[in-house]
Amino acid sequence: MSWYHRDRTQQTAYIVADTEGNIGPEAGTTYTVEVRKVSDNSLVTSETGIIGTTATIDPLGQDMQVYVDLWSVRDGYASWQKHRITINYVWGETRVTEDGETRTTEDGTIRIVEE
Repeated sequence: MSWYHRDRTQQTAYIVADTEGNIGPEAGTTYTVEVRKVSDNSLVTSETGIIGTTATIDPLGQDMQVYVDLWSVRDGYASWQKHRITINYVWGETRVTEDGETRTTEDGTIRIVEE
């Protein structure tokens, strides 16, 4: 996914890949993040008015598959494009394989970190 970014102060007038390093935020820009359950699209948590390039969301309290939506806001206008990623959120210290299975050792110990 890429987008066109033109910043009046930086004059970035080219297609910027979403994998490119930090090029912002533009002055006066804030960000909004929403976490939604995939099963019914209900809002789990959100944070608005984020200044800078990082935010921390409190633990969700249960295992669930979620969408994480992120967009910018400037001069009261929300971006017409959003970033959306899907995450298999695991509450607690469980390790889950790509197949969605909990990792356990032969003696029944749940693996948190590979040794």
